[in-house]
Formats: sequence, structure tokens, C-alpha cells
Amino acid sequence: MKNASVFGTHVRSLLVLFATAAGTLGAAPSNSITITDLSGLPKTRQPFTISRIFAQGEIPDFAQAEVDGALVVTQCDVKTRWPDGSLQHAMLSFVTEIGERKTATVAFVNQSDGNNKPFLAKDDLFDPAAPWASYLGAVVTATQSSSHTADLRTMLANWDGREDDLGVRYWLKGPVVSQLIVEDKNPATVAYDFGWDCTSGDSPCSGGWSDSADAGGKSLHPIFVVSVYRGFPSVRIEAILENAWSTKLKDQTYSLEIRLGNPPAAAAAYSNPAVNHIAKTRWRKVFWSGPQPYPVRIDYNLPYLIHSQAIPSYDLTKVVGPADVLSETVSFRSGDQGNIGGHGQWMQAFPTTGGRGDIGLFPRWYVRYLYTFDPDLYEVVLGDAAVSGYVPIHYRESDLGRRFLKSQPEDAGGRVLSIDARPTFRSTAQTQDTRAEDLVVPIGPTSNGKWIVDLAHQPSFAYIPYLITGDWYFLEEIYFWASFDVAHGNPQVSLSYDRHADWGFINDSEEIRGVAWGMRNLAHAAFAAPDGALEKAYFTEKLYSNIAIREGKYNITDGSFYEPCHTSPYNALKETSKWCWGRNTVAGNTDNPLHFLEEGSSGLTTGLDTKQVYAGSSPWMLNYNHIVLGHLKELGFPVAKLQETVAKNLLNQILNPDYDPFLVASYRIPVLRQPDRRFLPDWGSVKAGFLDPSPAGFSETDMADAEHGYTHIAQAAASFLPGINDGPLRGQDAWDWMTSHVGRQSLLNSNPKWALVPRSGPAAACRPEVLGRRNFALQPKLTAGPQPYRRVAAQSPASQACP
Repeated sequence: MKNASVFGTHVRSLLVLFATAAGTLGAAPSNSITITDLSGLPKTRQPFTISRIFAQGEIPDFAQAEVDGALVVTQCDVKTRWPDGSLQHAMLSFVTEIGERKTATVAFVNQSDGNNKPFLAKDDLFDPAAPWASYLGAVVTATQSSSHTADLRTMLANWDGREDDLGVRYWLKGPVVSQLIVEDKNPATVAYDFGWDCTSGDSPCSGGWSDSADAGGKSLHPIFVVSVYRGFPSVRIEAILENAWSTKLKDQTYSLEIRLGNPPAAAAAYSNPAVNHIAKTRWRKVFWSGPQPYPVRIDYNLPYLIHSQAIPSYDLTKVVGPADVLSETVSFRSGDQGNIGGHGQWMQAFPTTGGRGDIGLFPRWYVRYLYTFDPDLYEVVLGDAAVSGYVPIHYRESDLGRRFLKSQPEDAGGRVLSIDARPTFRSTAQTQDTRAEDLVVPIGPTSNGKWIVDLAHQPSFAYIPYLITGDWYFLEEIYFWASFDVAHGNPQVSLSYDRHADWGFINDSEEIRGVAWGMRNLAHAAFAAPDGALEKAYFTEKLYSNIAIREGKYNITDGSFYEPCHTSPYNALKETSKWCWGRNTVAGNTDNPLHFLEEGSSGLTTGLDTKQVYAGSSPWMLNYNHIVLGHLKELGFPVAKLQETVAKNLLNQILNPDYDPFLVASYRIPVLRQPDRRFLPDWGSVKAGFLDPSPAGFSETDMADAEHGYTHIAQAAASFLPGINDGPLRGQDAWDWMTSHVGRQSLLNSNPKWALVPRSGPAAACRPEVLGRRNFALQPKLTAGPQPYRRVAAQSPASQACP
């Protein structure tokens, strides 16, 4: 796809940003991973596919694996590159010996070629002499008033052998592994779709079902992802069933059975007698057909993941202990474990108040996994990640004749729903603001499956699972969430709370915390989408629109997106400059001298003097945004000026002599004054707006809350302040003050989701020696269900020691 125009004028500024953000204090950590056998069985050669993010400039061409110092043949499937052309994200496939509870160290070096030929073509897959011949097969059978099957071998047999964006295509392609996505998602054909109609028209259906004979009523869309490793019998098979077509939405219920092999095995690999497959959801089940690979533990090397900038700078002096792994595992296994239609550890009613594990830049359970790479937590990660598909936010376009991206000719059909294709569509509610041609109207009864979705409490379901696995399914989940978020707001263009149709502005009216989480999900889609993919251009354009509008909101004229107004006098309906629209419509062309992230609300004044204060905001919500903007800058997006501008608000809260730094963790903060409802002009006025303007210190109760303590959130936000100054106020001094005054730091060992440190700090480049770390080579795998967490006494050193 030709998405160069999206990046065009910003490539140079991106390179500058990457250069200033890259690296950590001292030597960069090794890019190596370790693979530890958990089986104890005799050594055997086994294939591996590793998802790996690389730091900019480290791998100029393609990556090759070096196992215990010896180079091995490596297939490198490139997904993304940095602006300088160096490798950013790749799927790396190789074969190595594993077994006897041994650990292999795998480092990655440059090679001149991706080694992507020869690959398995259609005829190769059906070779009767191939070692996988007996295992390449899967049949999904769904039964309601009638039975329908999706047969992997039939779908492959009907394939003409050519790659098609709407049909069969490769995700991995080379001599080690060929991984194919097998489906027909062309809305004009969808040859394998099926479904049923409820004769009584209610949900759940009370009057019986009939087969959907018309293609327009076939709501269920089957997909297989099959991985065939040359020379090995085992075949990895993903079975996926979607109910997401924009013109075919209706709840479906059925019994489900999945069988593997050629011919399908007598025993089902999975069965479920009562699947309630609500509209706008999908599910996936993953199997190995044939001999099972050895179980292993893979340590993906957290210091290097931090160094790559794909994740923020977590404090590597923190140690997640065995009891923490146990509690997370037991919590997960005591529930539905992410089975079809379940909710895992996620809160189904997003707006539920209070702190919880899924609220944060990343959920607690994902962060605990990053700190330990515990194989039982890996089970938790995959089980909770599966739940992403069960949340009813999934829309896939099934109406032909709409452009996915206005600047490109490609049809939107078969892709996640686009607001270029439906400019006035709202993902939350169809209102009078949605034009008839943009409506998504269900064709039968629908329900929400007890899910209540908003932006303000929206977790990150799929980004970490995608970084770790590289699974195409999780990439699509990232797309679905970002698509939902940019279509969330009022589509009109003339009011300050609008999203401006296909600009997709995630407005402050969504709650300022919702802006943080929506921007995070949008940026992750832009970052993760493979180079050349139309989704890369689409989500990057929407992200840049959001940054441009916010640069206008804060009157930033030396940022990346300044563009003067094209209408005079200003006309919101006709204005094409996003910066100008942000300045005049969103900000109302008003002064905001203290760089508050929002105007706040008259309902947010607890603890404030309402005789002086008209509206307040929530510092912890503002700090979510500081964390997200800092993360986006590290990902390489052109937000530096925006992030530095609004970060001065936090900087002054901590260091301004007219303010009290202990108020940085307050529940509310004054924003607008009485009686003119203007932004407060100075920090002395902000302080005077509190009923108690001089707290004695941070609350011990709050600091004892590692899950959602306002002090810990504020300290995490302050980790992005070093290097940002405002006159005599220095960001490094603000960080130093926070580290010396925020107590209960030991609690962040158990739950380090807020344990962020400045990227220039020594903790970002090292990992302490830890006594009592789990010896994974000797740890037996737990069986399903809550049980005592067995540990061994053996100790092993950390992967990297601090200097």
C-alpha cells in the first residue's frame, strides 16, 4: 500500500525523536532470550518461532539466531522497520536441540537476507509423503437447528494457490515454517459462512431456530491459521469463528465441536454444548495436531524489551515473588480461565469504580509476566488475552463500495470498520448524528453478554500478547479496539465535544482518562501494524490527527503539525486545518497558561472551595495521560512538543514554590475559577482553591495501595519528566523529589504496573541479582484448577546483573 504520504513530512522529525530517545545509561543489554526445557525428556530437535522487537539501528537488515554461540538457519519474517530501515519487529523461526531440562541462550545478529525461500506452496501442503500428512486437518462443527462445518482441508483444497488479502495468505513464509491464514472474507462471496435465524426474534431465542439460507443472514465467519514446519509432523492449528460482519449482526447460539487430523480424529479436541456467540465478538482455540512439542519456558529478556522502547522503562530493581505468581495463577484458574464467552480476570462492567488489576498502561497480570516470564503466568496471559475477542466491540465491514482510507483506493470490505468508510458511525450508540448510510443495523436480536464498554476504564487487552507471540489474531484484536475507539465519539464537527467525523478525535468529553486509554490503543495499532498494510496508514493518520488537534488546543506552533487556519473568518464546518480546528473549536481559542489537560467539570469539586473554583479535574486521570504520552514518545511518534508542553503542568505541581507538592496525589484539583469559568492563571490560585491546601504529606493509606494508589500513579507519571524543564524548574529534580517522598515502594515488588523509572536511570539497563528466583527447569507444571503452588529451593541468577 502507498502509505508514504501519511509519514512523508514527519520522517525527519521522527528520526530526531528516535535518536534522542534511543538507548539507556551505560551499555545496552543483550538482545538474547533463553529457552528452558520443562519436560525432562531426552534431547530432540524442535522448531521455534519467536516474536522479537529490536532497538533501532541494531539489526540493519534481517535477524539470525545464534544458539549457545552457534549460528543456525533462521527464517526472518519482517513485520515492521524503523524509519532508518533497521529491523523493528520480526518473527524469527529456527530449529534447535531441546530437552533434559537444559537452557539454551539465543542471541540475534544481522544477516543479509530474510531466508524466506523456499516456502510451502499449496501442492506441498498436500504431499501425502510429508511428515504432517496425517495431522494437517481440522473440522469445526456448529450445531443449532442444523449442523454446519468449516473444514480446513476443504478450504485449502479450494484455494487457487495465490495470496489474496481477502482470502488465503501467508503470515510466515519460508523454509522453516509456512503459516497461512485460511478464510474467504470477500463480502461478495464469503463461501464458508453460515448461521441461523431466531424465529421468535428475541434474545435469548425462545421460539426456535431456522437455517439462514440467504447469504445476508449468515453471520458466522470461520477462519483457520495453520503453521506447518518443514520436516516436522506437528501442525499448529488455530480455529477462529467471528460474528462481526457489519451488515449481519445477530446473536447466535450453538453447540461446538472441533476435531483435528486427516481424517479428523475420533475424539474431539474441544467441545462446548452451549456457546452463546453474541454479536460483535469472536473466539479462537489453538491446538497442536500431532506429537506435542516439549513444554518450555522462554525468558524474553525484560531489560532488552525496555531498551527496544516497545514497552516503558519498568524499574528492574523490583522483584515479583513466588507468592505473587501463585496468587495471580490461582485467581485466574479459579474462574472461567478465558473459555469462550468468559471474562477471565477482566471487569465486565468497565465503568465499575475503584482500582483493579486491569486499569493501567498494562494490566497487572501482563506486567507480572514480563517480570518473571513464568510459564504458569504465560497460561494466564493467553487465557486473559483470549477474552478480548468476547467483548462486543468487533465490527468488520461487509458492505462493498466503501473506501477504507479516503486517500487510498482499496475497498473497506473485509477490514475492521473504518470511519473513512462510515464517517458518522458511532461505535457506542447510533443516534440522530449518524447518517442513514453510515448506520450499522443488526439483522436480528443482539445482547451485550453482560459487558458494558467505555473509554474511561478501557484496559489494554492485546498489545503485550502480540509482542510476545506475534500471533496475527492478537494483531487483529489491536485493530478492533483502535477502530472502536476512534469511532466512539460524537461524529459532528462544530462543537468542542465532537470527534470531527473521519478525523477520529478522541475528545476530552469522553473523560480525560478515556483520552489516555483511547490514545494508547490507537498508538499501539499504528505501531504494530505491518509495514505496507493499509491499517498502518489508517491508524497512523488517525493518531496524527489527534496529535495535530491537541497541538492546536495548546497553541503549539513549533510542533510537528502546525498548520494555519484556511478559513477567515474561522468556520468550523469548512476548516481543513486540524491544528486550527483544535485551537478554535476544541480550545475555544482560550488561554490555558498552566497547560491543564481538560477544562474539568463542576461535578469534580470534592475537597475544593466552590466559592473560588467552578470546575475541577482528577490529577490521577491527568497522570494517566502523562504516562501514555511519554510512552507514545518512546514508541517514536511525533508527540514530543505536546508531551513536553502538558508535562509542565505536572512539573509545576511538584516544584512550583507557590504550590504544595503533596497535592500531586489529591483526589481533585482546581482547574476553572469562579465566576468567569476561565482557567486558573497561576499555581498560587490553584493551591488557594483547595479546602486543605497544605497536607502534611502523602496518605499512608494511599501509598499502601499498589493497585491504584494516586501517589504511585503520580510517581509513574513523573518518570517521564527528566529532560523537561520550565524556567528554573527541572524535571530531574521533580523525579528526585517524588522518589524521596513516595513511600511503601516495596509494595511495587508484588504489583509493579506503576513501577516506572526514567529511561536514563541505571535500573533501565540492568537487572539485580535476585535470590530465590524460581528454577523453571525443575518446576513441574501445575494442573488445571486452584492448588498449592509447588516450589523448589534451587536458586538461579537473574538474566542480567546491575553494575
